[in-house]
Amino acid sequence: MHPKPIQELISFFTRLPGLGPKTAERYVFALLKQSTEERNQFAAAIQQLNQGITICAECLAYAST
Repeated sequence: MHPKPIQELISFFTRLPGLGPKTAERYVFALLKQSTEERNQFAAAIQQLNQGITICAECLAYAST
């Protein structure tokens, strides 16, 4: 059994299409091997999806704001 933060991240990764629990676990362990700065950059890139991406109402394409 992994610590709760690792389990939660594995759970989030498995929600992505085509990504099973073993691969999700590998991704989490790969992230743990990265520096704190690299993980912070990864987290910031994900957060930017909330702030800088919209869907065009006409063509449904993704666009930056």
